[in-house]
Amino acid sequence: MLIVTVIQMRLSSWLKTQSDLISSQASTLAVEVITNMRTVKQLSMENEVLRQYSNMIDQVLG
Repeated sequence: MLIVTVIQMRLSSWLKTQSDLISSQASTLAVEVITNMRTVKQLSMENEVLRQYSNMIDQVLG
């Protein structure tokens, strides 16, 4: 039982680290898009940015 608990704790820690990393990347992307909204619009990149952001969020929630 102790081994299972240790494995669970390590797995939970690893998953939280991965989730935090991806959330941070998604937040950075959102800030960059908002800051450069005109450029994103001029380059017609709205769908690509939405796809990237959605993929990041799906990884966290997945």
